[in-house]
Formats: sequence, C-alpha cells, structure tokens
Amino acid sequence: MKYSYQWLKTYLPTLPSPQVVADAISLHAFEVEDIVRKGKDTQLIISVLPNRVADAGGHEGMARELGAILNKKVTYRTPSMKESPTVRTTGVIRVKLHAEGDVSRYALRVVDKVVIGETPTHMVERLATCDIQSINNVVDAANYVMLETGQPLHVFDADTIKGGIVVRRSIRGEHIETLDGANIELPIGTLVIADNDGPIAIAGIKGGARTGVTEHTTRVAIEGAHFDRALIRKTAKLLGLSTDASQRFAAGLHPSLISHGVDRLAALVRDVAGGVVLRGRLDVGETEPPPARMSLNTAHVSAMLGVEIPEKEIEAILKRIGCGVTRLAKSSYRVIAPTFRIDLNSETDLIEEIGRIAGYDRIPTVPPSAQLVPPHANDLHELSEELRDLLAASGYSEVMNYAFMSADDATKLLMNTNDLIPLENPISSMSAYMRGTLHAGMFKNIRAHQDGTYAPKFFEIGRVFAETAQHVTEREHLTLMIARPRDEHGDLFFEAKGDISTVLERFGVPEHRLHDFRSRRDTYWPMIAGHVAHPYRSATIDIEGTHVGVIYEIHPDVLRRFDITLRVAAVEIMLAELLELIEEEKQFRPISKYPAVVRDISLLVPADTRVDEVQGIIEKEGGMLLIDSDLFDYYEGDEIGEERRSLAFHLVFQSHDRTLTDEEVGRIIQRTVNALSEMEGWEVR
Repeated sequence: MKYSYQWLKTYLPTLPSPQVVADAISLHAFEVEDIVRKGKDTQLIISVLPNRVADAGGHEGMARELGAILNKKVTYRTPSMKESPTVRTTGVIRVKLHAEGDVSRYALRVVDKVVIGETPTHMVERLATCDIQSINNVVDAANYVMLETGQPLHVFDADTIKGGIVVRRSIRGEHIETLDGANIELPIGTLVIADNDGPIAIAGIKGGARTGVTEHTTRVAIEGAHFDRALIRKTAKLLGLSTDASQRFAAGLHPSLISHGVDRLAALVRDVAGGVVLRGRLDVGETEPPPARMSLNTAHVSAMLGVEIPEKEIEAILKRIGCGVTRLAKSSYRVIAPTFRIDLNSETDLIEEIGRIAGYDRIPTVPPSAQLVPPHANDLHELSEELRDLLAASGYSEVMNYAFMSADDATKLLMNTNDLIPLENPISSMSAYMRGTLHAGMFKNIRAHQDGTYAPKFFEIGRVFAETAQHVTEREHLTLMIARPRDEHGDLFFEAKGDISTVLERFGVPEHRLHDFRSRRDTYWPMIAGHVAHPYRSATIDIEGTHVGVIYEIHPDVLRRFDITLRVAAVEIMLAELLELIEEEKQFRPISKYPAVVRDISLLVPADTRVDEVQGIIEKEGGMLLIDSDLFDYYEGDEIGEERRSLAFHLVFQSHDRTLTDEEVGRIIQRTVNALSEMEGWEVR
C-alpha cells in the first residue's frame, strides 16, 4: 500500500525523516518496500499484512501505528457534521438487503445540491503521491477518504437510482457497464448493488457507469458496507478485476469503519462541493460487534518473549495501541481491544504486540545449549543408494509406485486378500490394501512401455507389507524386471542372474547358491513360487544358508492377466537380509602426493552391452595405477544407428611412489584399447 509522508505528518507534526520512519516501521511492524520522491512529498510503499489492513490500511491507521512505535501523540481532526434540519435521508432513498449472509451492514448518506468541479490542490497532491489520478471533487473525495480511513466507499448519482437500492445476487443474463466503459456479463450469483432497472455496481469491487457521478450530478448517495471477504475475493478473481476496494474488502475490515468513513466523506463532499447533508445516516443490517476482551498475565509475557518487561511499560504499550487496560491483581490485567484491531483475540496476540512495540532487539541472543549428537548411520539407506547407482549404470531405469494395491491386483496374482493389510478409509478401490509385493505396480510400468522402441529394464526399491496372526511385517525389497519380445532370442533367466550376480560381486558377497523352487519348501516366497514364477525357470538365492531372494521368469498366465505381451524375468531381493551378509572392512588409504594423469576413452558398442561390462575391462587393464573411471557421456541416436550406443569414460591414473610419465600411461591406454577392440562389435574411437 502507498502512503504520503506529508499526509502522515499532519497527524504527527514531529515525525522524523522518511528514512527514519521507514526503518521504524520495518523493525516494528511491516516491510517498507520502497521510498519514492514525489514532487514536494515522499511516497512510502508499505507491505501491510492482511490481518492489519483493517486498522493500518489508511493514513489514520498508519499514523496511529507510528504513534505507538515512536511513542508520539497522534492528532486527529473530527469532521463537523452539519445536517439538514428537515430533509431526511430515508425520505429520499430506500435500501433492502436480499443477501444478508453476504453483507452484514450497509450504510448510506445523501448530500444534496452539490456542484461538480475541481478538487482542492492539497487533495490532488496527496492523491498523486499515492498514484491516484484526480477526476472531480466528489470522486476524489471518495478516494481521499478511503486512503484516509482505510474504508472503501462508493458515490452514486442519487437521481439516477430507480426505485431504491437492493443488495442481492445477480441472475442469469445480467450485464453491467463499469465506470471505465467495460461491458461485463455477470456470472450467476455475483453480489451486486442494484435498483429497479438492474445492477448499478459490483459489490465491493467496481461501480457502474449508469449511476456514476458526472458533471451534471447535483445529489450524491454515499455507500459504505461490510461485505463477506471470501465472496469479494472469489468474485474479483473470477472477473479478473483487482481494485483498491476489492483488495481491502478481501483482506477483511471491521464494521466500525463504516460509520466513520461515510460521515467523513459526507462532511468532505460538503466542504469541497458545497451542498447539504441530509439528516440521518441510513444504516441497515447488524450492529457493530462488541470489542474483544482478554486477560493478561505479565509472567506469561516474560516467559514467551524471553526478556523481562516492566509492568508499567506493558500497560503503556497496550494503551498506546488503543487497548483499554484494567489491573485486576498483581501481574493480572483485563484488556479490551480497540474495535479496529480485528487481529487481537487472545493473550498470545497481546504478548506479540508488547514484544513488537518494545522491540525484538531487546531480546538477548542466547546460543543453543543442546548437545549436538551425530545421527545414527542408516546402513539400509546407504545400501539402497549404492544399488541405485549400480543398477542405473547397468542400464536399468528406476520406477517408484504407490505403496497400495487393489483387490483386482491381488486376484490377478492369485493372492489371498486376508494376508494383506486393508486401509480403513481408502481414497479409491485402487488403493484398498497395502501392497504385499512390488509386482503389481511394476507390471503396470511394463505394460505402459511395452509398445515403445526399447525393451523395458526396470527396478524399484520399496516396502512390502504383510499381516500374520502374530504381527504386521514391513520389508524393504529390491525388484528387477527385464522384458523382451517373445520372438527375441536369449535366455531372460540367465540375463537376470548375470545382472544380480554383478551387483552382489560389487558388494563382496560370497558366491551365492541357486535352488530350484520345486526342490524345496520356501518359507517366505510361497506366493511367488506358486503363482507368479514359471514352473521350470525359477530359483531362490541362498547365501551362506540365508534366503536372500528369488530369480524367475514370470508365468505367462500372469502376464496375460496384466495385458503384457512381452516375456518378463524378475529378481527380488530382501535388502535387510542382504545387508547382514555384506562385510565391508574399511581401511585407511593415504592420499598420493604425486600428480594424477587424466585420459578419456570413447567407444561404440552394441546397444545391449552393459556399462559395467565395459568398465570391468577398463579397470582390469588399468591395474593398480587406475584409481578412478567414470562414465561421462552416453549417446544413442540415428547418427550411430539403432543397434549401437556410444560410451565415453574419464580415466584417472596416479601412483603413490612416483610421478607417472606420458609413455607409461600411454602403454596402459594402448593395452586397454587392444582389449576393448577384441570384443565383438566394439569399436574404440
């Protein structure tokens, strides 16, 4: 919101410089976004919080806020209200509320015999400082009072209103021409101000041209109202109309502003445009709500703020912000909030105000005294991250599915739903149970990609759930799936076996043993063994007598039930069991003081070549001097053909006892090139 420094100074004659004012506001109340010189005046752009627009959205309120912050007396001028002794407002105009839930209070005053003309210079200058263009004395007065009090007001040409004012919702087919000439079709249910001929204003947002003030206007009706903030916000967004009035109404205002705003504008119109204020203010709707009453214990102030503030200072601060304060007993007070402070409703609100006005800089800085304890290592998480890197390097894509499954999924897998954990309030039938396997989600992933240009290779790391008579179990699983067209040659079972063997070897896991499902009764995999796995292409993975996982091709019947046309092989590993078998002895390795030598090598390989296979040859030929090898470029595209892929590696060589020569590194590179070139279909570039 925009404020005039010179205008604020009329309330606080001893106001310090604009920069000092901006600093005070920023430290105690709101953010001052900018200070702009405007002729002889200065514009302050202040980001007023939504819950403070009701009391600080006008110059009066901001002056009151500055008075509290700076502990300075604020001087207000009460407008003199000289009314017609005979003619009453109610004899000229009538108001009906047909949308009482949308407007709690509606007030009108009428000023007769006005003369439309120029606006006094001081008003034009203050409006200009706030970036509002002068139109005429009456319209300018309405904008002036809004900036002064914070209450949006509207002025109608009273003689153009047909049959009185009705506040209602719009009906189908109604239009309105606004003051700026736009013709707007009103959505059904828009809150409008209307007369017998239709809408004359969009309530709280914009007035209509038909009843607007013109040079021929001689009698004006001044409107002040309290509209439902949510409705105004919704309507403004729906119509794409954002005005000063709509922004203020949407933030929330207090009904007490209405009488002050309407009376002030009537007096100002009489001063700048002549005329006679008709007797009485027409006021329809609810009366002003009573102010909030709260109790305050000063012991709570120090406990919450962390600093002792004397009780006399607490009383003074509360009075400075407009509160009524009564001492009940030692450390106990009854506080009555001013009506314009709609944000004060509890003791906590009062304590926040006390801390804000007193200054948060008074709160001492105390370093934390808690003992810093390093977090416990999560070995399972670290294992999962390493597996992700290894599998991605081997050509797998990670998928992540929801931890739910449907009864239909269970039926397709021939699972008993009694063994699954049902959700008490599932969001849909597709999420009725916690998943007992990763298969259902991954089958859907394969089905979604089976018509693509490449055969899917997916992995997922996630939890599966089961319920037994004793307890509920959660297990972290790794599942790999490889899919190939049915007419493509190759043994999927052994391809999957090779991939998981490579992974296990990287972790230093001892040679695993495979057991055919038919040769044993497994205790954890009966569902997999009996219903999903191919009867002749399935085995468990046993390591040192521990069941770690399973390898199998998916049964064709299962694939048909999930509408999958490909052959699919799977590996499933229980990560907790695998973690217990990993023995990694960490040894200290000193950093070499000799410089490293970096070389790059690139090659073309068949599209089905695994990255780790290439990297294995590079590391073997590099020997102890090759301390690092990283894949930094991967390319597949038309330039090299669909059957090949391009790989490029960074190779880092370093010795712990000497500086390596170019000739020495060159011999290793040549040996590596020769080894790679011997592979069928591989071409080093």
